[in-house]
Amino acid sequence: MTRLVVVSDSHGNPAALRRAIASVPDANAVFFLGDGIRDLLQVREEFPGLRFYPVAGNCDFQRSYPTEGLVPFEGRLIFYTHGHLYGVALGGRSSCSSPARTAGRTSCCSATPTGRSSCPASGTGPPP
Repeated sequence: MTRLVVVSDSHGNPAALRRAIASVPDANAVFFLGDGIRDLLQVREEFPGLRFYPVAGNCDFQRSYPTEGLVPFEGRLIFYTHGHLYGVALGGRSSCSSPARTAGRTSCCSATPTGRSSCPASGTGPPP
């Protein structure tokens, strides 16, 4: 089974990001959902066996990173983004309203290095 680390918003705290990634030692990939691309660049080489899928957030000013991505995993198509372009706000709910989401068989999940996460039990659909 594929194990994914989904993390975002490290905001200048590479140590917290490092701990979040290391907390899942059997992970296969890391989805970094923005707001700390520089932190990710500092720590990613410490995890050579992992695939990384980064997107930029509203506080990332490196223009070379996309703001959203789409990748298949174990028969599911995963759409990932920071959320600021989709009406996701602090304390708000995620709508996951992308074309990938409406096509079915997508997963929607969010998490931060502080341990807060929002993932439905089924792994599909928007967080509760």
